[in-house]
Amino acid sequence: MKNSPKVLGLDISTKTIGWALFDIKTQDLLELTHVSPRPKNKDTEENKMLELILKSEVFKTKLEDYKKQIAAVFGVDVKYKIIIQTLNKKFNFENVKDDEGISNKYLAYHFQLFPAIASIAKLTSIQNDVKSVEQDIYNALIGNTTAQTASMKNYKAIVIMDKSLFFQGETVTGRVVLGRYDETTVPTSVSVGGASVSMENGQAIFKMSAGAVGDHDIKGKFTFKEDEKLIPIDIEGKYAVVPKPNTASISSDNMKVIYKGVNNPMTISFPGISDNNVTVSAPGIKKSGNSQYVWNIGDFAGKEVFVTVNAKLPDGKAVSDKQKFRVKDIPPATALLNGKAGTTIGSKGEISSATITADFGDFGKDYKVTATVKSFNAVINKVSYPCPGGSLSPGAANAIKNLGKNDVILIDQIQVVTNTGIKPKTVFSCSFRINN
Repeated sequence: MKNSPKVLGLDISTKTIGWALFDIKTQDLLELTHVSPRPKNKDTEENKMLELILKSEVFKTKLEDYKKQIAAVFGVDVKYKIIIQTLNKKFNFENVKDDEGISNKYLAYHFQLFPAIASIAKLTSIQNDVKSVEQDIYNALIGNTTAQTASMKNYKAIVIMDKSLFFQGETVTGRVVLGRYDETTVPTSVSVGGASVSMENGQAIFKMSAGAVGDHDIKGKFTFKEDEKLIPIDIEGKYAVVPKPNTASISSDNMKVIYKGVNNPMTISFPGISDNNVTVSAPGIKKSGNSQYVWNIGDFAGKEVFVTVNAKLPDGKAVSDKQKFRVKDIPPATALLNGKAGTTIGSKGEISSATITADFGDFGKDYKVTATVKSFNAVINKVSYPCPGGSLSPGAANAIKNLGKNDVILIDQIQVVTNTGIKPKTVFSCSFRINN
């Protein structure tokens, strides 16, 4: 009976817990009873601890309200930035990590299980922090400045050049000023070149595209809030974009060759000279933007072609340069059977309904060249079937019915036309092998 299975039945209400114990094997009722727990005394140590925790949370809430009210008085006014930083540091109620890296709630870390004398010392420290913040506020309101912000350690010498580019033989001119880098002086907003930028260690950090060759302006604005007023401070600067002096920069954007009959993108500039003072000449070349050109030489007969660049320097002198490029035919196209090159494996049904296309690969993407299949030959059992367009002719489709497993259909003599009018000299063939 000791080892036989039992069933425990429970009946639980708000005031009473009843239970019954049955022996499954003998079906005997072994025990039937109940118990009525006594209500806890309100004056127990547990209840006193809960009451103390509630009071501590109220204490913490009062401190947080004090912090929020002080911060709300001064807002984002830069004159009182240090006060707000001090307030946030002294009255930080976030969780605290102990020496073992365990995160503890603020009240538990500073007060729980500490003797009364330690808690009194902590409360006294909080009172001193309140008085310290009040003293800082008083000093700020009567116009005092702190040693931290006035320290010469926060100043740096800044070199301001009259321009950011000088030619050989020119006199270099500029200015040196003292600038204060103060991370506490935070503007409400900073913009450079029409875009918002971030502040790091009292400095506005910006990035932007250099732009085309020539002179450029840097314009922006600091905006500070002082005495409930927005105070703007303009940002003004200049820089120049130049390539290597005395040599024209002439390059094909894709390769050091020029392909017949397609638009070859080019970047052409002259160092230290604005784009409007640069003239480019070559057969079939056209300007498409600042320093940007499109060069289409058509069906050029030669193997080499020159581009010439003339320019006027800032001092009025004329300079020129030229560069030679090799002329090449467009590369071969590749025939694709249902979008696949080489040998495709599949059923008779797949080849009978297949579509033949042609592609130039990366060259077609770079130079925007596409091809359309006009005709091809399908070689089946050594018999060539001419097929117009990109599909098998009825005769070729009928001949495929008599083929067996591993028989191959060759697609060759592919004729294509391109969107540029220039045909490739070669179109690589493809094939199909039957697997059933």
